[in-house]
Amino acid sequence: MGLAHLFMVLALASAVQQTSASAFRGKTPVDEPDLFQDIAILDQLEEALGASHRRATEQRIWSLSKSLSSIFRALPKTDRGTVSAATARYAIHRFFHGRHGWQVKGMTAGGQMWSSSSPVSTLGSGSVRDIFEERLGARGFDQHDLAVLAATLENLIHSEAEGRLEAAYKTLGRRLDRKLDESSVLEIIDTYMAGFIEGVDVSTMSREQALDLVVELAQYLPGFPEIQDFVRTTLRETAGTLITMGFLDVTRVVEAISEGWARVVQPQFKLMRDRLLELEDGKGTGRIALSEFHASTVRKGWWQFSETADYLRHVGALDESNPSRPRVIISNYIHTPMNCISSSKYYSVCSADPCENMMAQLEGNVRAPHASPEVIADVVSNWMSSSTNSSQTLPAALISKLKDVAKQNSGVVPLHGRLFAQWMHFAYPRYCPYPHVSGTTKPMTQYEWSAERGVKASLTATEMRNYIQSSRELSGAFALHGQSDAVTAPSAAMWVQEEELVDAVNWKTWMRPGIRTALSACACLLALLSCASAIRSSSAIGAELWRAKLA
Repeated sequence: MGLAHLFMVLALASAVQQTSASAFRGKTPVDEPDLFQDIAILDQLEEALGASHRRATEQRIWSLSKSLSSIFRALPKTDRGTVSAATARYAIHRFFHGRHGWQVKGMTAGGQMWSSSSPVSTLGSGSVRDIFEERLGARGFDQHDLAVLAATLENLIHSEAEGRLEAAYKTLGRRLDRKLDESSVLEIIDTYMAGFIEGVDVSTMSREQALDLVVELAQYLPGFPEIQDFVRTTLRETAGTLITMGFLDVTRVVEAISEGWARVVQPQFKLMRDRLLELEDGKGTGRIALSEFHASTVRKGWWQFSETADYLRHVGALDESNPSRPRVIISNYIHTPMNCISSSKYYSVCSADPCENMMAQLEGNVRAPHASPEVIADVVSNWMSSSTNSSQTLPAALISKLKDVAKQNSGVVPLHGRLFAQWMHFAYPRYCPYPHVSGTTKPMTQYEWSAERGVKASLTATEMRNYIQSSRELSGAFALHGQSDAVTAPSAAMWVQEEELVDAVNWKTWMRPGIRTALSACACLLALLSCASAIRSSSAIGAELWRAKLA
């Protein structure tokens, strides 16, 4: 018997022993892994995608499962200890956005409920999707299933990158079975990156056209030198001491570039955020008067900020709670699809989300899908105190809103619901997006908007000047009639007391008396053990964001 088989037998024996012990104690082992099921899904995927897919999945499965453990532990569960389709979609979206800066297509809410689409829709049609759908429908996803789905998506993304790389080889007249020196490899990777950034198929180009594309990007694309530095650093780190590289060696470099790509473009996203905050309408509002938003393009030449009010309203980036002073919501604007880089059929690269870091900190320490208003208020107050080196408390209005959320949810605050996300926006309007009620917005790119509506998504310079002038006249008219257009933080009118839970069904299951009593006991114990840890270990991220809020 080989070591691998011996290890498997021992693991299965241990699982059986644990299950028997649980049964003896009168408990249902809902959270214990089913190793037979874990092996079965890998066997099915191997049959559909081949042995190479299984090897790649098994290489990643441990680290992926470990990375998913914190969020999985905090999510609402079925009575089997698994997560529903809606919760799985939510978890995978957050996982990839936090890990790579990717918004995986089909995983984002897109202005709808999380239950509006399957978490395996990105896999298209066919046997692979059927494997996951069958498992999801029969029992939900456990942590291992989520890790396998994440690994499968990463494998598909890497396969797509390999196809792009092969196209670059052929366009430049390089054979896949020949080893190349560093300069030739860099020429190929630069061509690959140019096609990726521009979203073009280099296989349709001649060698000269492909090389000209690289030169053009170097001339007009801000940050392209940094991109090339990143490519060369990744090449050295991945290649090690290799003097020449084969196709598989270059493929590994490209995979590393794909996974680290978001880190390279984050400075560009930060520049956008800094420019928007420079225009902020008052201190800490997280908003910009639409007239000033457009004026920055006319006066400063910041060409990005020219979108029409209709388009901004449609994608959920416009606050019209004060009709005399419509304002762009900074955090919503930054995270709209138009500000993402979308050159893959599987994902877009988007700005990092500071709010995600805060959520991860809360989940990692609360270890439950909910927390009391007092625990949340203590954690956030501690962030404030750490940033100012003095004792601080949350504003009374924010504490009151938090208690209102708890009243609507039987005394606790669901962490994975619209109302808590709304509360986070009111607490951190610069960094946490405002969660519109589902169905009232539809995030899309400017190109998609224009194709759907048949109108432009951006204003010309003349149109922006006219709008700026008319805004001043409108503001003056409101003032004459005694109506204020004063600068304020998020208006109370923006607070909508409508809850939308990621998994309302299993939240209701948890609320059933028998289940709630058992889970409440566990939750209380966890809260007692982890509250102090939550406040202490969350200080760094929270303090940094609060310091930025006060700046």
